Amino acid sequence: MDEFNTHHEKAYKFLKFKDLEKIITSKKIRFSQPKTFNDPLDCSVLLGNLDWNRYSQMGLKSFKEATVNTYKHFDSFYLTCFSKEYNSELMWAHYGLNNTQVCFEIDFSATPYCGNPSSVTYKDYKDFCLFRDSLHEIGAHEKGIFLATTKLKNWEYEKEVRLIFDTEFKKEYENNGFILSEDNNHIFVNFDINSISKIIFGVNSDEVDEMVMIALTNFNKMNVKFEKMIIDPRDLTLKSMSYFEYILDKPFK
Repeated sequence: MDEFNTHHEKAYKFLKFKDLEKIITSKKIRFSQPKTFNDPLDCSVLLGNLDWNRYSQMGLKSFKEATVNTYKHFDSFYLTCFSKEYNSELMWAHYGLNNTQVCFEIDFSATPYCGNPSSVTYKDYKDFCLFRDSLHEIGAHEKGIFLATTKLKNWEYEKEVRLIFDTEFKKEYENNGFILSEDNNHIFVNFDINSISKIIFGVNSDEVDEMVMIALTNFNKMNVKFEKMIIDPRDLTLKSMSYFEYILDKPFK
């Protein structure tokens, strides 16, 4: 099995309503360079196997400038991120902007896309450094897997899977024609909106945003289910229910 395509189940993308509207209207999904992410170690040059003796006399700024060309190929990596779970309080707080936005579901077992997502593994600082310093013992392919799919345990709550698009091999993606942003930080890749199986609204999302989204999916003839996140008053857990049952104020089960 290709180590870059390890997740073949459902996954969830948290985003703003306006960004989901762009995906549906443009039929493209945005991939971003790791340097735009909130984790400064994502595909960082500091994760490369480096000659520490050579760089030990440098200041940090000079060190980063000296090593960046060694790992220039990272510039061709573009990623888009999903989570294995949709009912995470932290994910809705951080990526759903305090539960006001939305997430959508794709079942990658039924709809392979860009080779399926890769599961992220999480390591503590010690293991991270030990593996980083042993990179000279493995091949380039394994190095790429490590750099693109390994994060610190601090981020483990995300339960992340990520789609990886390497523009160096764009000929392999001729059916996924992409558009490069002016700043080169993002690419917009062809996306089948019918692969979206479910759209889930946050606990505090605005009803106007919800109605606009439902109308947009109807206009585009999308066969998609809608759910609403709620806090169950019986046990205070975060869970979802049918959106139309929620709107009709049906008793929850």
